[in-house]
Amino acid sequence: MTFALAVVFYTVTYISTQMLIPDLAHSAGHSRQKATSLMSFIGVCSMIGRISTGVLYDRSVIRPHRAKLYNAAMTIIASACLTLTFVRSYAGLAVICALFGVVNGGVISQRAVVSSDFVGVHRLGSVFSLTVFLQGAGLFIGPSIAGKRYAHCPWGPARDR
Repeated sequence: MTFALAVVFYTVTYISTQMLIPDLAHSAGHSRQKATSLMSFIGVCSMIGRISTGVLYDRSVIRPHRAKLYNAAMTIIASACLTLTFVRSYAGLAVICALFGVVNGGVISQRAVVSSDFVGVHRLGSVFSLTVFLQGAGLFIGPSIAGKRYAHCPWGPARDR
């Protein structure tokens, strides 16, 4: 149940964060080009995170601790999302976006692995189906929540009125 809630909350923040980063950076006074380049940081760092986490999680020393590391990664992502709204400098935004990308890539690439650790390989199909359903629920409600929050943020559209 905890894993299911974590997947929903993670997915709510995942897409919403990526939708709002360019506007956040632009409202902090950065050019549109620099603001959208933050999305490239996330993409490149996500690829690095996927590869490095796959190699790391397969080590025999790490294998028994995969679930703890996965939960820590989700906590880091949530912290990065919260911190993002308080940072105004481009360098700070770039660092947080890079961290978000690396850790997010690890979470995405290891979801099936950690799920199989929880329930075993024989039930992985059912659990993964439920996980994808929960991700869909998060993707369905996330942008609406983010849009309402964005409309009332000091750096959102209310600032321009």
